Amino acid sequence: MNIVLGLDSTVSLLENIQLFLIVFVLIVYGMGAPKKIVLATLYLMAILHIAFIISYAKAYGLKLVIRPFLDIFIQTSTERASAMIDVAQIIIAIIIIDYVLSILRRRKESQVRERKVK
Repeated sequence: MNIVLGLDSTVSLLENIQLFLIVFVLIVYGMGAPKKIVLATLYLMAILHIAFIISYAKAYGLKLVIRPFLDIFIQTSTERASAMIDVAQIIIAIIIIDYVLSILRRRKESQVRERKVK
């Protein structure tokens, strides 16, 4: 758990849920769970990450700039910035790559079946 004085409780809760889901999806994937469960968990992680970065920026009065695979938080009063890896974008990329690979695999399997029939 993330128990830090001065940390916004909503931000802390979202962060802890995200950390739990990361561990959960790794365990479930390692155990060979159905693909639908893994994908549902990944979608939930992406949605929670988006909620987390928005609530984090609002809670601490930061300007949010989103770049490919990065969330950049800018503190306008001091012109300081920090960046966070954008988990939502990475998950979306993984899901798209998995979808494309599954389509290619199905095409290859159907071609193999057609050759065996001939």
